[in-house]
Amino acid sequence: MVVTEQLRIKVGQLRIWNTSRLGQKGIPIYVFIDKSILSILPLWTASPQNDFSAVVDSPQLFEFVTSVRDTDGVWTIPFEYAQDITAGLRKQLAYLFMDALGFRQRVKSANLPPQLANLKGLSLKLVLERPSFWEHQLFANTFVEEMRLVKEHDWDVHYGVILGSGIHFSEWDEVSAWISKQMSEAERLVMSFANLLNTALPDALSPPGVPGDPVKLVYVSRRLADTYKAAIEWTREAKRVSVPDQYQKIVSIIGGFLNKVTEGVEELSESLLEQLNTGIAAGPDETGKIVIEITIDFELNGLDDAKEELNRLIDEGELEY
Repeated sequence: MVVTEQLRIKVGQLRIWNTSRLGQKGIPIYVFIDKSILSILPLWTASPQNDFSAVVDSPQLFEFVTSVRDTDGVWTIPFEYAQDITAGLRKQLAYLFMDALGFRQRVKSANLPPQLANLKGLSLKLVLERPSFWEHQLFANTFVEEMRLVKEHDWDVHYGVILGSGIHFSEWDEVSAWISKQMSEAERLVMSFANLLNTALPDALSPPGVPGDPVKLVYVSRRLADTYKAAIEWTREAKRVSVPDQYQKIVSIIGGFLNKVTEGVEELSESLLEQLNTGIAAGPDETGKIVIEITIDFELNGLDDAKEELNRLIDEGELEY
């Protein structure tokens, strides 16, 4: 990022560079600031109410520079000529290259198990460096990464892209058998979600004071994403079923049984990292613990609607009680 008084661009557009988030993602940040701005910055700091329009388009430019340097804590590099930027980048890229070589050597010497061989970015760094709360951060990061890989399956349902062979039932006995099969599978999927979050995850994190198991943490993340994908496929099957008109509504209701469950898992993947980072930044409570409350509704959606529709079919003589 280059900041100069000659840059005729709205300061609001500069705000797209969220330097704190880039830093959290491990993206290198190099900020070059025109020396003329830095020379005037102390005057603006002392008297921000003065008129600086002869120097900059807007005093917000000074606010932006101050925010980058002080609030975001980004190291800034002054420059006067374009050659200064080139020289600065060469030096910073040399440091970056040396860091990359050192990190590569650490990966080779760590002898990671096959289950961790495909980790990258922050997840890999957490396994190697193991800072405070690395177990929780590893789970959160790998879970988010795995969910991103399977999210497109939910898009198929959302946009009505239903692929695969269709299933046709003409008699109620066939529909009833399919509903029983779907109910059993739904219960297994819900139980899998619950077991992963309530049993497998605490086991992988280990008790306080005991290092967690990175292989199990990655296993939980991947299996949660696999179970989510299976739940979406379960929902898609209902959309491939063809039945007589009188049974279409009950099939549609059954097909939505797992909606709340999958939505809960999606919301968890979207909010977990933010909740975790906020909790760590806030520090321990009065009991000395960092508590993050996570709630997912594992109840099947639409059970009352299904019961009502079955009663309607019975009342109208479409099926025997």
